[in-house]
Amino acid sequence: VCVVYTGRKNDQKRNRTGRGEDSAGRSKKVGGRAYKFVSPGNSGVPDRIVILPDRPPVFVELKRPGEEPRKLQKVQIRILRRLGQDVRVLHGTEEVKAFLKEVMPNDV
Repeated sequence: VCVVYTGRKNDQKRNRTGRGEDSAGRSKKVGGRAYKFVSPGNSGVPDRIVILPDRPPVFVELKRPGEEPRKLQKVQIRILRRLGQDVRVLHGTEEVKAFLKEVMPNDV
C-alpha cells in the first residue's frame, strides 16, 4: 500500500483522503516493497502490489471511504482472484492500518 506523494494531482487527492499512511516506509523496514502497479494495455488494475518477505504478493486497490471500484476495476479484481491472487480493496486510513497490522503484525 505504497502511498508515496509524488506531487502529481492524482496522488494529492489520495493523500487528502487519508491514504497518506507511511505504509511504504513500514514495508521497507521489514524488507518489503509496495510498487505502483501500471500495466499498459490493461486499464483498471489495482493501484499497488505489496511484496513482503516470505509471503505471496498482495494486490491493493485504494478507495475513499464509501467509494467502490469502477466496473473495469471489478473485472480486473475478479480476474486476479480467479488466478488465485490475494486482492484487497481498502477504504481510507483505518482499513490501510488494519491491512498493515494483518500483514506485518510485529512491525505496525
